[in-house]
Amino acid sequence: MKVELNDDRESFKRLPPAVEKFLSDLEPHSEREEGVLFEMMASYIGRESGPIAVMEYEHDQVKC
Repeated sequence: MKVELNDDRESFKRLPPAVEKFLSDLEPHSEREEGVLFEMMASYIGRESGPIAVMEYEHDQVKC
């Protein structure tokens, strides 16, 4: 969904459900990354710094 500056109020009324759908679609993806991908990568490269630490930080930010 795209909302432009000159859009009417109806566009903005459709925004909350669109965000809720996005977040519900994002959750299974995040769960797979955190539960499988991050764990697998961490066993090879660690998780204290580097890509895993950054990705975990980003996931935490999205959940706030």
